[in-house]
Amino acid sequence: MFRDAVRARDGGCIITRRRPMRGRWNSLEATHIVPLAWEEHWKALDFGSLITFPPAKVSHGTINSIENGLMLDTTIRGFFDSYLLSINPKV
Repeated sequence: MFRDAVRARDGGCIITRRRPMRGRWNSLEATHIVPLAWEEHWKALDFGSLITFPPAKVSHGTINSIENGLMLDTTIRGFFDSYLLSINPKV
């Protein structure tokens, strides 16, 4: 599952470094970099061809690959979803 894979890889918020307390992930969220709502664009632009680690089930689609995910604190996620925060992959 996407969420579990992102949790295992990142272990906490990749920006604030906040980690779950006592195994409680309620203030951290696995976030899609390219939102699920944009899946048609994902397919049209063939972004799936860039994925090297597909999801466990092919039926979940490459948009649900761990490579399209980040673990973020809920506040940071709000900024990211509102386009108030971006991440430069070249840095």
